[in-house]
Amino acid sequence: MAFSGREIPLHVVGAVAFAVQGMYISLYGPIYPRLLEHFDLTQAQVGWIAGVSFLGSSSAMLGATWLMGYFGVRRMLSISLLHVGIGAVGVGFSPGWTLALLSALVAGLGIGGVSSAINVSLASLPERSAPVLNMVNAMFGLGCVLGPLLVAALSSGTTRWPFVVVGLLAFVVLVCARGLPRTAPTTAPRDTVPRAKRGITLFTLLLFLYVMTEVGAASWMTTHLAPQLGARNAAALVSGFWLAFMLGRFAGAPLTAKFPPQVLVPAAAVLAIGAAALTSLPDLRVAAYMLLGLVLAPVFPTTVAWYGQHLTPRRLPIAMTGGTMGAVAIQPLMGLAVSSSSVSAIPVVLLVLAGCVLAVSIWIRMFQGARGAPQAGAR
Repeated sequence: MAFSGREIPLHVVGAVAFAVQGMYISLYGPIYPRLLEHFDLTQAQVGWIAGVSFLGSSSAMLGATWLMGYFGVRRMLSISLLHVGIGAVGVGFSPGWTLALLSALVAGLGIGGVSSAINVSLASLPERSAPVLNMVNAMFGLGCVLGPLLVAALSSGTTRWPFVVVGLLAFVVLVCARGLPRTAPTTAPRDTVPRAKRGITLFTLLLFLYVMTEVGAASWMTTHLAPQLGARNAAALVSGFWLAFMLGRFAGAPLTAKFPPQVLVPAAAVLAIGAAALTSLPDLRVAAYMLLGLVLAPVFPTTVAWYGQHLTPRRLPIAMTGGTMGAVAIQPLMGLAVSSSSVSAIPVVLLVLAGCVLAVSIWIRMFQGARGAPQAGAR
């Protein structure tokens, strides 16, 4: 796969930025016990910090279309990385819970900006956006593996150093981002064609359901496996899920070079349905969760590429916001299912969600088949 000299820096910076982003996001689960002790919190309060980060990320994504038009990609990425660095270091050095939440909000704004700037830029690549997006987004999975390991390595009992390390890494990427080629701000897009708006809605729904499935599996597999394996062993297997997830995105790069997104996304959804069903079998559920992470991995970046092939990439952050909302929505939904039944409800919810991902992906394929060639108004 050949890249122009102009594109390579963005791929490199994007890959490292996504790794840092994955590290930051994956700190929160393992570091919760330390936050509880350090800030004297309740179990209900400690989850606010992740929620505030998601709020910041969603807000940044909603404004990313306008911000990229005003600043250009390089300045947008630099400003966002600055927010991640300041926010992460701020959480680490916060003397009180309120300041920690404000710092998490700042970091979340940066994460939303980084994700939007890189995904929109790479989705705009002609033809080869799907392989590139899978390779770059694979680094997010690597970061999610490294984050918990960082918390374990810096096991001094303080909350400070894992966040400080991630913040300093964000500043290093910021310096590298300053060397990206300049991109002039562009005028705001004008998606006025009704079919284009319906297409954006369908892609938003697809990413919403996909992220519900991904986060639902990663967040609740410990709860599902703990009665059988014990809490510590079940928690350790989450890193295995993210490792499989990372490998799945690397594997997705050559697959997307051979198969178009409208084939690969439904196929991955079919495999996810099978893997979700297998999580209900006690002897197979551990392997099934690893398989689920592997087959889900290519869906997000391939969907982003699919979007960019038919709709203006500048509107992509709108659809990506749907994914962020899916991460928020799955928590109360899964909690309600478990409290109303038992942990055996978790595979059922995952199975239904994977089925919904398949249905919407087929819907989009039919919608685009009926449309034919992309309409000028959608550009």
